[in-house]
Amino acid sequence: MESEYIAWLTAETQRRQQAAHVPTVPLGIGDDAAIISTSSQTVCCADLLAEGTHFLLRDSADLMHVGRKALAVNLSDMAAMGAKPETALLSLLVNREVGFQQAQSVTLGLLDLADEFHVALVGGDTCSWTGGLVVNVAVHGTLLTSRPLLRCGARAGDALLVTGSLGGSIQQQHWAFTPRCRAIDLILQRFHVHAATDISDGLVRDLGHVADASSVGAVLFSERIPVSHAAIKLAAESASNPAEFGDSDGIEIAPALRHALYDGEDFELLLTMPPDSARQLLDLVQNGELDLGCPLSLIGEITGDQGLYITTSSGKRPLIMGGYQH
Repeated sequence: MESEYIAWLTAETQRRQQAAHVPTVPLGIGDDAAIISTSSQTVCCADLLAEGTHFLLRDSADLMHVGRKALAVNLSDMAAMGAKPETALLSLLVNREVGFQQAQSVTLGLLDLADEFHVALVGGDTCSWTGGLVVNVAVHGTLLTSRPLLRCGARAGDALLVTGSLGGSIQQQHWAFTPRCRAIDLILQRFHVHAATDISDGLVRDLGHVADASSVGAVLFSERIPVSHAAIKLAAESASNPAEFGDSDGIEIAPALRHALYDGEDFELLLTMPPDSARQLLDLVQNGELDLGCPLSLIGEITGDQGLYITTSSGKRPLIMGGYQH
């Protein structure tokens, strides 16, 4: 299976002129290793997806979705670091009975997204066994500015911004999200971002990571959080009642907002910026002068006192930590 797959992959990447996307790849697929011309600060990340844990295969179309997502989650990480993705490595552990079909379909899904973001697939590995599909992708890239975006840079008084909309990823949104590489590139061309992360484990949990790393707190404005249509649909289909959060006085959070706060795998960017810069950026986006390819919302602020809070019509109350935990 491996030799057949490598022959197909070599022809497919040549047909797509994959290496031509990235001038820093003097040698791509076809030898024992690839060669890339790295910068002084190469940014690297990797993600692994396993059947039964991260996805279920219901039909053959899901295989292409898996390949796309395996690359997309890495591109989202690169965007959160303020980096431009350039090359990718793909390793596959496929089921022995249908190995070539799995490898081919997963790779096609990955390559379609790679073409869209000008990322060159430069190699990887394959192996077969009697179990489920496992896909691992590693991505390398370069910083868009002189310094990376980190979780530890948030400052008291910063505005909290988020791209896109949140919640309801279980409604197939996790297959089709767009990594915000273009958005962060355009933002960093004009503005200074203090801290960033992508929302993979839920808004509250990932905001908690930024707050902990920066030794700060945060307040979310419930009425400004962009709740996705998928979250609203999921809430409408659910029989659950509003849940209580916070102190003994209680605070009701509607089910759709709860999904926006705690669902994982939105893969939107959470940014902290000086408030004046945030207002200027929002004005440019809202006036159509800067097209990020997605909405941008101001959803809260960073505070000097540690702890996460949310403001509603009932006042400001503590947020219970929650979201996806690995």
